[in-house]
Amino acid sequence: MKKELYWVALFMLLPSVLAVDITLTKESYQPLETLQAEIVGNFISLNEENILIYREGKVHDDPVIKGFTKQNNVYYFYAVTPRQEGNYSLVIENAEYLDRGEVTKQRIEIPFTLEEKNISDLSFSPGFVIPTKDFTISVKSLYKNINVTAVFEATGETKELDLIEFSEETIKFKLPELPPQKSFITIQNYQIPVFLLKKNNLSVNNEKIEFIPYELTGTVVQEKSYLFKVILKNTGKNNLTNVTFTSNFDVIVEPPIVNLKKDEIKLINVTLSIPSINESELTGFLRASNTKNSFELPIYFIITKNQSNVNGANIIEVKNRTKGYRCAEIGKSCGELTCNGETAASTDGPCCIGDCIAEKSSNYSNIIGIILIIALVLIIVYIVLKYMKKRKSKSPDDVLKQRSDNYRQRMRPSEEVRGKLDRV
Repeated sequence: MKKELYWVALFMLLPSVLAVDITLTKESYQPLETLQAEIVGNFISLNEENILIYREGKVHDDPVIKGFTKQNNVYYFYAVTPRQEGNYSLVIENAEYLDRGEVTKQRIEIPFTLEEKNISDLSFSPGFVIPTKDFTISVKSLYKNINVTAVFEATGETKELDLIEFSEETIKFKLPELPPQKSFITIQNYQIPVFLLKKNNLSVNNEKIEFIPYELTGTVVQEKSYLFKVILKNTGKNNLTNVTFTSNFDVIVEPPIVNLKKDEIKLINVTLSIPSINESELTGFLRASNTKNSFELPIYFIITKNQSNVNGANIIEVKNRTKGYRCAEIGKSCGELTCNGETAASTDGPCCIGDCIAEKSSNYSNIIGIILIIALVLIIVYIVLKYMKKRKSKSPDDVLKQRSDNYRQRMRPSEEVRGKLDRV
């Protein structure tokens, strides 16, 4: 019952958490079995250190064999699972990604379980291969001795071997001379991705721009304009200057990119006008170019006539498109304020055709101020009372004693004068 409640609670949270799509090969694994995950999302930063395995709310600190790569805008992760049974989660944390046009670091969590079964599951490493030469894969059976067949789908190369329970064996494959592609090595019901790349693709390009999101998609209406927030990231080795933008759409991109340093990130506003066509789909591109290279962002739209069907993860309808005008000429720039009217494109970026209003501030600051004043008054009262207590009048007993001593002093006889008085 406890396990069922765990799964129900976690799956109820998933719709509100998952702005990123994570696919695990299974929901339940055996201890030491190889977990594989594919991660798709508009990540600005994601690396192996951001992906952790948690057990019942705490990070699992035992060392695990794992790997991470990004290929064609998809992230691949694998890890040999821990030894102990229980409820676990694959967690992505402290990674920046784009969610509905906003940059967030919200934690992402996908649950899975570890339990021993009388099934011949496998542990293997690596969980994906990017070969530059002939390569090997280590495999072992987690239950019983079994015979397995491994097939490299790209070439048909086949290997058979007998596995002894918990005894590791190595399979060797040849690197083929084939065009760049994604293939698999299949072992039983497991698939190990193999990425065959061009030799010159194995080194980092000196000039490269990455778009986030990796494509612009949505359902739109003809003869309307839509604003998209797009992040540019310089993932090459060199600084880029004077980046220009072109498209097969009527497009406004602002602000202009004069300089984009290595590893620098900049946000641009892309306003696209949808033409009148007789098709149900519309495809195109946004191209970023400098003097040497160009990089494209794919665009794919579904055309609808119903305004209520307009949707997209990162899309804002622009009702007044004013290409070539500065914001001061058609409206106002709200900055930190909120526009309560329509938004139009301008050479300065999104422009408010209406009033800029401040969001209602929280009452917390006023409450904190009142609490501080009350605390200060109480401290002053305490100090005054303590001071007055020290200077407080004597008790009645002390007063009576003091008066008695004074009375005795007055009634004491004066000293006698001895000696003779001389006559004058």
